Amino acid sequence: MLGRGELTMRTFPRLRTFALLSCAAGIVAAPVAFAAPAPVGIAAAVVRDVRIRSGGSAFAPAKLRQRVVIADQVRTGGDSRMQILLLDKTKFSIGANAQLTIDKFVYDPAGGSLSASIGKGAFRFMSGGSNRAKAASVHTPAATIGIRGTIFDGAVGELAVAIAAGERAVGRDVQSDPATATLIV
Repeated sequence: MLGRGELTMRTFPRLRTFALLSCAAGIVAAPVAFAAPAPVGIAAAVVRDVRIRSGGSAFAPAKLRQRVVIADQVRTGGDSRMQILLLDKTKFSIGANAQLTIDKFVYDPAGGSLSASIGKGAFRFMSGGSNRAKAASVHTPAATIGIRGTIFDGAVGELAVAIAAGERAVGRDVQSDPATATLIV
């Protein structure tokens, strides 16, 4: 039972309806904030035809100092190359006709982790410091490389086959798939 002078939403149906509609309008009108992908580094060097695709967009020419984010796909054309400088000062360089995607990057000065995929082409990975606690891996069509050092080079695809054919320890007799062949040094 209400005392004299007490007002509630039940006593005024129109006020209740107005309050509910006001709340609903506030929810609808509130700006929706979508978290943008966090940058993992920048394009530190871009030579000739380098293209990046972010999200579902089309490939666009890469620009010097452009931010690189998780899942960006990078492609280089003939006689082109790119170097990505990650937040922890790790350098990832790719050569001509290469494909690279940074799949995962966790920046932590005490460790952190990195995972990248190379679809084809030559690449170089140089760790960002002497901290070897960082978990890093590179995936190719034929292998996953766990990184325990500070630098390594690799090639995927026809380039890997061509390099290996010129090595005495491998030679031309080794059979390989030119689409997935992986060579790591």
